[in-house]
Amino acid sequence: MIPTQDSWLSALDQSIHEVVGMMSTAGLDASPACPVTHPLGGETVQVCLSVSGQPAHRIRIIVSSRAALGWTAELVGQPQESIDEMVLDAVGELGNMIAGATKSKLSTDGVSRDLSIPSVRRTTCDGRRGDSDASAGSQLRYGYAGGRIEIAVEAITD
Repeated sequence: MIPTQDSWLSALDQSIHEVVGMMSTAGLDASPACPVTHPLGGETVQVCLSVSGQPAHRIRIIVSSRAALGWTAELVGQPQESIDEMVLDAVGELGNMIAGATKSKLSTDGVSRDLSIPSVRRTTCDGRRGDSDASAGSQLRYGYAGGRIEIAVEAITD
C-alpha cells in the first residue's frame, strides 16, 4: 500500500517526538498556539533529505537559531553561542534521525526505501512562514527550547 500524505505526516510527528524524547530533556510544544508563541524568523538551519519509494518524498526540516542552539547544547552538554559547524552537524543529525525513523515506520509494507544524505545549510526566514514552497497541510510545527521547528513533506514528481 502506498503511504498517503497523512501517513507521512503521522510518521514524521511520531518520529520527532521519539527522537526529541530520547535525546533531549527539553520537550516539544505542539500546541495550536505554537506558530504564534514561537515565531520562525531570522537565521535558521534547514535540513533537506529525500526518501525513495513510490512516490519518493522530500523532507525539509527548518529549525530556528534558538532551537538549533538548544538542540546542540543538549547533545554536547554545553551552551552554544552561535551557529557554527557543530550546530550544523547536530541539526543535520536531528534531520537524519527523524527521517530514518519515519522511513522505518513507512517501510512496513515490504517496499524498500532509501534515505539520502542530509543537505544542511543556513537560511534566513522572514517570520511569516518557514517554508513557502509547502502547503500548510503538509507542515508540522513545534516549539522547542524557546525556538521553533517546522517539518514539511512533499511528493517528488520530477
